[in-house]
Amino acid sequence: MATPFSATRWVLFGSFGSRALAFFGQAIILRLVSKEVFGAYGAIMAFPLMLMPLIPMGFDQLLIREKHIARRYAMALGWSLAMWGVALTATTLLIAVGLGWELIPPLGEALDAQALAVLSLIFVVFATKQSIRSMLAARLEFRTISIAEFGNGMITYFGGALAVAFSPTLVALLVAYLAGEVFECYWLYRGRRFRPLAMLRPSRMWIFWHLFRRHRKFCLANTADLTMNNMGSLLPAPLIVLWISEEANADFSAARMLIQLPIMLLAGAIWRVAYPTITGVAENVLQERCLRIIGTTAAVLAPGVIWLGFFAPSLAFLLGGERYLSAAPLIQWMAVYMILVSVFNPISSLDMIRDKPEIGLYWNIGLAGARVGAIWYFAPIGLVPAIAAMSVASAIVWVGWAATLGWLLRCGPWPYFRAVGRFIPGWLLLAGAFHLCTTVEGLILPMLLSVPVGLLYLAAVLRFFPDEAGMLYRIAGIQR
Repeated sequence: MATPFSATRWVLFGSFGSRALAFFGQAIILRLVSKEVFGAYGAIMAFPLMLMPLIPMGFDQLLIREKHIARRYAMALGWSLAMWGVALTATTLLIAVGLGWELIPPLGEALDAQALAVLSLIFVVFATKQSIRSMLAARLEFRTISIAEFGNGMITYFGGALAVAFSPTLVALLVAYLAGEVFECYWLYRGRRFRPLAMLRPSRMWIFWHLFRRHRKFCLANTADLTMNNMGSLLPAPLIVLWISEEANADFSAARMLIQLPIMLLAGAIWRVAYPTITGVAENVLQERCLRIIGTTAAVLAPGVIWLGFFAPSLAFLLGGERYLSAAPLIQWMAVYMILVSVFNPISSLDMIRDKPEIGLYWNIGLAGARVGAIWYFAPIGLVPAIAAMSVASAIVWVGWAATLGWLLRCGPWPYFRAVGRFIPGWLLLAGAFHLCTTVEGLILPMLLSVPVGLLYLAAVLRFFPDEAGMLYRIAGIQR
């Protein structure tokens, strides 16, 4: 089995690689398709992504948490994926064809029979892929997962760019996304001894029902929790299309890709490795690891959010050209809550470790409600006020979640908040230095001037914070 630090290196490789591919691939795509097409694509893809957590029904998290008897949970996971994959595929087609997506007319106009067929197949491929991905995650085999994700990104973004060069349509983008998922599924299965289809023997169906009855509270609460989490993150896209316009959602989707997706990928990369490594350990080990994790994310990821906020115009210009400079204010407002996400999201599995997933569910319901309410109330004024209100509301809810995670960690408020608070002076100095860089004329030169500032900050972290420096060295595979 891989070590936690080698697993983290591979996850970070996959995350950095995927973001680099996404940036350059999307930069080409945004120049080849209209804002209406890209806005519709961002809104439509929100629907399958919101529903994805329903498919494993919490058994993927149980498999990781109970990895010592993973095979029994793999059987239950296989049945859940098969049943929900078929059900959601059929339901997607039925609702889309029957109602014609009339609830959101712009999306209904964008979808046709071909797009619906591709959209429904995404559920099938994702369910198939998830069956073995969970087993690999439990074993910390993130090398295979990361290579598969990198290949997925290559096909999705550069294949998408090639597809829209010939046909700048929604269907071309959906087909490229599906092709990337198919490749990832193939790579995960390639050469694996584990065969999920063997889990679907009728004689083993009773294991699914037995484990579901035993863990019903966890399964239902975890599924609802992750679904609400996705809804809070993804619902703004179709709602912006409904209440403002497709062009506005193109700006929001570009902003989200520049700040939310990279930070969530990096924070999520740490979460994916942290969850299996902080389960089933002694209380003092759990507390020590979690404090070191949030200290490291505060030292490295939070400054990344600050950098993205200051140089949002440069990034928006590089991504989509002058047409997408209007996305820069959205990036800056979203940085208000993303700095909290970057620090505390990696230990957000504490509710599952404490067997209290309902706490995360209640919080995600509050977050989704706050985001939707803010967008609904301020949408008539415009996109920037709506996103500003959504970001402030999200930050308030995230402060409450950070406090809740501290309570779940049971280490006391001083060690918990000290792990993060000691980096705040560094954040302020970094923000001041970045501000000075932005006073230089131009879009690209200020961002280039920020590079030595960032390196100087990193050198200070490595010099004056030995615990966090040790984590960074071990992740990088450097022996000290």
